[in-house]
Amino acid sequence: IFLATYTKAYGGHPNNMLHPENMCAAISMLPQFVYGLLRGPLLASNTPLSPHRLSADVRTTMYTLQRSLPALDLAVTIMPTLYAYSSPDKCEQRRLALSWEAMRNSGCRLFVLDAYTHIYLYLWPDSGGGGGRPDPGARDIDWPFPPLTSSAIWRDVSELREGRMRTARVLSCEAGTPAAASFESYIMSDVDADVGEMEHAADDLEASEAPSTERFSFGQFLCFLRDEVQAASAA
Repeated sequence: IFLATYTKAYGGHPNNMLHPENMCAAISMLPQFVYGLLRGPLLASNTPLSPHRLSADVRTTMYTLQRSLPALDLAVTIMPTLYAYSSPDKCEQRRLALSWEAMRNSGCRLFVLDAYTHIYLYLWPDSGGGGGRPDPGARDIDWPFPPLTSSAIWRDVSELREGRMRTARVLSCEAGTPAAASFESYIMSDVDADVGEMEHAADDLEASEAPSTERFSFGQFLCFLRDEVQAASAA
């Protein structure tokens, strides 16, 4: 409703919803935060929309924590922050987009994901430009993993943990291993598909009685959002 009103007020085209980064800076993150809520463990755990599986007790604990957090910390629980490192001592990009494409394009092998209650150190063995998710491979790196505790990446992690209402658990994991599944559940599908591809995906999702987490991509969500804004604008 908010975005439909915004589109009407400023004469925007509904297709602008497919590229929220081009909208007003004050609201460009709104679709990502709503998508994060839809797929996040608090609202969507144990539903076809979310890869997270939490017990009722853990969800209650998370709810109690989130309702007491300041806005900036709450934002991290909804949309985690991703950092790219070229080595344990050099951070190349802060606040990297939560997508496989952004991770590939960073050219980095080492990533930190801050999900507030958990902080992940993630090693991607394949830095090539191929599509899809990373596959396990040889460690062709000249530094140890997990990184040494004296490295800059651990100092950054320590700074993230300081001053929090709940101390974050730190996990080190490599792509293609069972331990990496939790980190990978936060990464969005790539959104560089054209409108026709997203519309086709949306049709497939509507026809399915139980959509899978793989099919409910951020690109599809933007396509659904565009259609709703278009319908509201025509009303």
